[in-house]
Amino acid sequence: MNRTDRLLAIMLELRTRDFCRAEDLAEKFETCKRTIYRDMQALSESGVPLTAVPGKGYSLMEGYFLPPIRLKPEEAMTLLLGSGYVEQNLDGEFRQHARTAQEKLEAVLPASQQEEVIRLKETVRFLPGSFFPEAQAYADYESKLVSLRTAIMGKRTVSFGYRKKFEQNNLQSGRRTVHPYGLVNISGIWYLVAYCLLRKDIRHFRLERMDGLICEAETFEKLDGFELQKYIPDQDMPFSIHVIFDASVQDRVMETRYFYLHTYKMKEDGLHVTLQVRQAEEVFHWLLSWGSKVKVIEPQSLADRIREEAEAMLGIRQKSIESC
Repeated sequence: MNRTDRLLAIMLELRTRDFCRAEDLAEKFETCKRTIYRDMQALSESGVPLTAVPGKGYSLMEGYFLPPIRLKPEEAMTLLLGSGYVEQNLDGEFRQHARTAQEKLEAVLPASQQEEVIRLKETVRFLPGSFFPEAQAYADYESKLVSLRTAIMGKRTVSFGYRKKFEQNNLQSGRRTVHPYGLVNISGIWYLVAYCLLRKDIRHFRLERMDGLICEAETFEKLDGFELQKYIPDQDMPFSIHVIFDASVQDRVMETRYFYLHTYKMKEDGLHVTLQVRQAEEVFHWLLSWGSKVKVIEPQSLADRIREEAEAMLGIRQKSIESC
């Protein structure tokens, strides 16, 4: 990093923190404290209002605004790509903000950078991750996003009916009241991370399975220490399923990026895969879709279920042939 870039980076660091020690800045920018002292002197001489407090470090006078930042083409492209992702994966309000942000950013770039950004834009594109066959379904989905986002920002309790898959693939509905902590997007699918008042613990809820979402008047405070960006969910998938895929489909299996896939290893007899699940029902139909290309090793109960289902399908086909 050259000195000009480092001076700007130091100012940005000071802008986001109350105090910065010279040793911390030296470690961050991989230089020595003597160089940081010279940088601080240079910033002060250029008119940047700095204060130094013994034992605490340097700080930037409150209210000081940084001069316009000159972005590299790659930095500008990174911001434009980020706004493009937001435009495709958030609700209408943020789509509009994303578009205007793109327009403003592109307008202030120098002509040479605009040309470079245009060329870079031709190399990457984001498409919506979720498919909605009906316009009304998409509108309902957007409405949930807006309502949940509002509730999260206002720390408002929400309630909704939730459909969850259980044994024999029956859908059972139950009313849930939760404290919404944040929204997480996984492969284009939105999940709500929330403290469930029924389970007395943090749970995850898929937006498509919510019905009758209501923002309640009651407010809440998050659990002490909870940070969405650092949150790692507990592994509540106690059951392991061992299957072997035929070598001819190993690439297709890996390309699915299947959520429950835990480990895999190629051996002489095929691709050995371990699935980690809460219950076997969660992967039953996915395994069945691979037909003769997959063999369930354990548990035996799941292997028996798949064989019974295959026999039932064969019976239906036989009856259809006989009736013709």
